Amino acid sequence: FNFDDAPSASVRVHGRSWEPRISLCQGKISTTFPPTCAGIVSNVACEVTNSSEVPLLYDCKIPTKFRSVFWLPVSTGQLRPCESTKVVCQFSPDADRVFTAPMYCTATPLEDEDQHVSGLLKLARKKEAVKEERVCSVRLVGHGRQPA
Repeated sequence: FNFDDAPSASVRVHGRSWEPRISLCQGKISTTFPPTCAGIVSNVACEVTNSSEVPLLYDCKIPTKFRSVFWLPVSTGQLRPCESTKVVCQFSPDADRVFTAPMYCTATPLEDEDQHVSGLLKLARKKEAVKEERVCSVRLVGHGRQPA
């Protein structure tokens, strides 16, 4: 190349976004369980969607102080690009009142053999690895009832 146009060649390049994008419950801010009697378990399925072009590992959590009433039987998994799955949230009230708790979902990109990165760019990506995590949340709302 060396400033000589004769040996020039066109190069096609294809890139993908490395930043994860994830959403819960179709972007709603809350999801509500049906009225549930104390001691009974009710379920709500919350959709986890990977809207990015990279495979993700997701990890959903409910803060410890709410786990006696709300919990997730399976809270982690993997999603391919533009894929969705359902996370089952469970609720079992211990009193006749309204319960609320946040559910947080963290998304981290997975290494993929189709997105090989090498050289200086790989070093730059390692420095930015902390920034790649994305977190979204939804509020779980459950209505506890006394047994009949």
